Amino acid sequence: PFQQDFVAKVLPDGERTPDSDQLHIDPQIQAVAAGLRRGFFRNTTFTAIETSSGRKFVLHARERVLPVTGGAVVVARDIGYIDRDLDRLRLVLVLVSLGGIAVAAAVGALVSGATLAPVRRLTAAAERIAETGEPSERVPEGGRDELARLGASFNTMLASLEESLEMQRRFVADAS
Repeated sequence: PFQQDFVAKVLPDGERTPDSDQLHIDPQIQAVAAGLRRGFFRNTTFTAIETSSGRKFVLHARERVLPVTGGAVVVARDIGYIDRDLDRLRLVLVLVSLGGIAVAAAVGALVSGATLAPVRRLTAAAERIAETGEPSERVPEGGRDELARLGASFNTMLASLEESLEMQRRFVADAS
């Protein structure tokens, strides 16, 4: 609510000028006014009174204490707007992060689904063969990765098993 700076002049004995009653003068400021300490910056909170309406506001302010001839000057400015801006930025950052996580999860699900499709086909074929006991089914082979090699090996194994079962049937048929 305040756009102006708050200014106080502090004398070496710690007294302030009459027009500077809004700011709190503490021992650190008094030490600067007495010449015992260098000037400094700090963040502080104080209650300010709006002159037109008489309303009180608690302000988060940045204070600059400077030594001057005959004491010190304290200048304070409301920096509550910075806190509000940082809160908005924090919200935007959280929303962007959550959106990024959601997109990454969706892309990960798509990629893993595509990557695991050959494994699912191989698993389904093995389950069907286990149910029927018939090794004539083959797994589609494609690509040049480890899963394609596994599919080719699985098909070779099934062909050998099918051939073995066929020889066993012929032997049984010939023996009877």
